[in-house]
Parts: sequence; C-alpha cells; structure tokens
Amino acid sequence: MTSEPPGPAPGPLERLLQALKGGGSWVERRDAADALTLALREGILALRGAAGDPDPDVAHACEGALAAVREALKLDLERLSAAVQTHRRTQAAPAGTASAESAPVSAATPAEIEGWIEALARTEGAELRREAGRLSLRLSLPGQRAQTVFIDLNQTDSAGEPLALLYTLCGPPEEWLLTRALELNARLSHAAFALLKRDERRMFILVSRRRRAGLTPEELAKDLRYLASVGDQAEAQLHGADRH
Repeated sequence: MTSEPPGPAPGPLERLLQALKGGGSWVERRDAADALTLALREGILALRGAAGDPDPDVAHACEGALAAVREALKLDLERLSAAVQTHRRTQAAPAGTASAESAPVSAATPAEIEGWIEALARTEGAELRREAGRLSLRLSLPGQRAQTVFIDLNQTDSAGEPLALLYTLCGPPEEWLLTRALELNARLSHAAFALLKRDERRMFILVSRRRRAGLTPEELAKDLRYLASVGDQAEAQLHGADRH
C-alpha cells in the first residue's frame, strides 16, 4: 500500500489566514491580523501604482482588482464568501475552460443584451442613447474624463453566428497613427485598433467582437469598461485630448 504524497506546504499568506481563523493564542491571532493588515495595504499600494502602467491590459486588470476590493467591503459575509469561492475556482480552472456553473446555455437576444446595458447605465449613472440601429453608452473615467462606447447587435460572423460589435472612437485615421496602432495591437488582449467607415467617414476605433452565444451581463460590462478605459488612454496618448 502506497501513501499519498504530501501536498504543498502552505505559503506565508495561508499560514496567516490559518492563524487568524483559530488554533493559536490570542497573541498569535492578533499578530496575524497585524501582518494581514500590512499585506493588504502593500497589495493595494501596488495595485494603485500599477493602475497607471503604460501597458493597458495591466492597468485595466489593476483597476478591476481595486474595484473588487471596494465592492468586497460592502458585501455581507455570506456573499463575500461566495465571491471568494467563485474567484478561486476561476483561477484554478485551466485557461480557455469554463465551469459548469458559468457555461452559457443559449445565445442572448438583442432585447436581453439591451436590458443588460440599461442596467449597467443605471448602475454607472451613464448616458444611454439609441441611434441608427446601435446603442451608445458614455462611461465616466477617473480624472473627470469620459468615453463613449458603441454596441451594434446586428452583426454576424462568416458562419452566420450572431455577434455583438463593441467599439469606441479614437479619432480620424491620421497616417502616422496606423503604425502606432499596429504596435499597440500586439499589447492588447481583449480588443484591437481598426478602421471603421461611419457616416461616409473613416474613423480610427478600438473594437471587440463577441459571440452573443457566449456573452453574459458581467462579461459585457467588463468589455465595455475595458474599451472605455483603453480607448481613453489611447486617445490621450495619441491626440492629447479627450475627444470622445
């Protein structure tokens, strides 16, 4: 009979959590609370610093993490525990896989997606408009800036799969921007810069194409915030002004 190999030894954070939950003296638990407080502050300091990282994906991830920390402080223990477990399962899942709980079961209809966008507009206090077969949402950003994102639900791919086309305008397609846009595309994971013909004019945009069959309200909100944040950063870097 063979014995199971020992699991990995707990790291410093796990040891602090175990000490705080019980099993030690009150002095040990108090010291664990102090050490966790320092770790939390150092983590928040690092996230706030990296939220200004020149890599837009890094900056967006850190802004999302800080938002999650702020939200966690508002939750009761039961909801916070559920959020922690969901986050832990998401990190443990292999890349490109989805849990049975989060797997989409059907394609979202345009009406359903519009409802999600209306709810997001209420939550964010954002201006929502409908024009020429598309929706637009003006999202507020840090530093009293704002960026408008557009949602077109009348698109399909080459196989006829319904798509949600999400994009934000980044200005006219000046020639010098095209090379810079290709350089930036290599650093983006959730969107890409492209050209779009709109009202007989070519526009420089940041775009994301999502299959409606794999879309959830949370993913849509994350994509729209990502486009607004990265589009605004690109606009500021490329043009030095908040045009959209």
